[in-house]
Amino acid sequence: MKLRRQLLLVSLVALALPWAGCQYLRQVDAALAQGQLQALEATAAAIAARLASAPQLIAPDPLRHARPPGAQLYLNPLSQPPMVDGYGDDWRPLGLKPRELLDEKLNPLAQVTFGQYSEQVFMLLTVSDSTPAYRDPRTGLLAGGDTVELFTGGRHYILPVASRGTTSAMWHNPREGRYERELRLRGRWTSSPDGYQLELTLPYDLTQGGLSIRILDRNRSDGVAPVRSSSTLPSDGQPGRLTAPCLNYRPSWIILPARVCA
Repeated sequence: MKLRRQLLLVSLVALALPWAGCQYLRQVDAALAQGQLQALEATAAAIAARLASAPQLIAPDPLRHARPPGAQLYLNPLSQPPMVDGYGDDWRPLGLKPRELLDEKLNPLAQVTFGQYSEQVFMLLTVSDSTPAYRDPRTGLLAGGDTVELFTGGRHYILPVASRGTTSAMWHNPREGRYERELRLRGRWTSSPDGYQLELTLPYDLTQGGLSIRILDRNRSDGVAPVRSSSTLPSDGQPGRLTAPCLNYRPSWIILPARVCA
């Protein structure tokens, strides 16, 4: 082969290399685009299936929006369960913003924080009370002094305030016609310079998706009328819904009438 033909052949091969490279890049780009399209289709199908099974993620929940403002209580997701000892030391490093509870004159009465770990609901309540009236067993009254009350979807619990020690949550059993202690609700009282503090836990199923709290402040333990009070219970007597972030879809917020989010 003559030199001229050799040079021509080399030139043609050199000219063909950029064209072959462009063709290769086009094929790679098309393959990547096809892969991204398939991934988007799979994600869209998963989201559509999730929304179809939980329409409350995109539609207003009538159980929530029909309730008065402030009736709902927020459950902060907890990475580990706090130690229920009444001191609240496990809550402080979390930096959670408590819910402030005001009395009839709109003066601060208490602060409460709710959290959830697994199937348990936790509560830390701090009450400002310069004249705490603890339960006096000699009066024979279930709650003659300061009292904390919890309202769930099915029961009304009465918690007589104590200076320290184990919480006794009592509820009225209409079938037996007497008050009984709820052993599934566990808590501890501690006193503080500003009043008293309560830390407790109860199973989420016990709330039936609803929870309200009421604080009655008395200056004596003989059953005298409260001098002030604060409550999240609406006037119809039905507790507000518990709300929490959906851990699977963090941008969405849902109501938990049952175990919707794990």
